[in-house]
Amino acid sequence: MAQAWKDLFPEIPFWLVSRNPNRSLPYPTLSYDSLEGRRWPARLLLVQATPLGAFPRPLEKPPFPFSLIQPSWTVVDLIYNPNPTLFLKEARARGASIESGYEFLRRQAEHSRAIWDQLWKEIYPCAGKPAQAK
Repeated sequence: MAQAWKDLFPEIPFWLVSRNPNRSLPYPTLSYDSLEGRRWPARLLLVQATPLGAFPRPLEKPPFPFSLIQPSWTVVDLIYNPNPTLFLKEARARGASIESGYEFLRRQAEHSRAIWDQLWKEIYPCAGKPAQAK
């Protein structure tokens, strides 16, 4: 996720937030504890990309200080089960726009299907064409 963001939007800064911020990563990394002392832009995209809150433990969530979330923020959780997660419910309660991982999963499936449909047509060019009458 971080590398895709860096590749697609090199001019827009981003930070990873980790319970282990001293881990050697090629991206700027902050601790959860350091978030409250920082100034954040009015508009922000917050992506929750950990497995916390996924089935079978839907009551788990990262130790994010939810009091920081503003109504102008967009919050995404890559988890799709449950939908919405507790993380997204907290963000929505603070007025933020939310997006579930379900949409990512659905779009990924559609893209995958298009790739396989094209490959199928290339491998079996007659597939899907009506049989000619004799």
